[in-house]
Amino acid sequence: MVKPSTAARIRLQVRGCSNPGTGQVITVTPLLTITATRVAPFTFRFDGKITPAKANTGRLITLYYQASGAAPVGKGTAHSLASGAYSATLTFAKAPPTTLQFFWGTGANQTNSAARSAVRSLLIS
Repeated sequence: MVKPSTAARIRLQVRGCSNPGTGQVITVTPLLTITATRVAPFTFRFDGKITPAKANTGRLITLYYQASGAAPVGKGTAHSLASGAYSATLTFAKAPPTTLQFFWGTGANQTNSAARSAVRSLLIS
């Protein structure tokens, strides 16, 4: 098991052999979590954590929602702290009861891989 503490890319190379080879770079996909708490009618706080935290400090993470059969829609953004924590509080317009799927997602760049949290279903009512 490889568990990076400060990087999302790791170079693996055999050591102590007469022919160590060229090694290989592997990408470690960040792990995202999601929780949701109702804080008022039609208002929810979405929290999560990214691991590894230190390598992703300040990373922009987007909260998406998706209605049944529709494409995901970006609803809010958050920047991760040094601890890996991030959150967003969102208020929805009053509407007929609707179940939406929510998840956090990151984009990819040269250092970090794209990641996506598990999906959380919520009844907005």
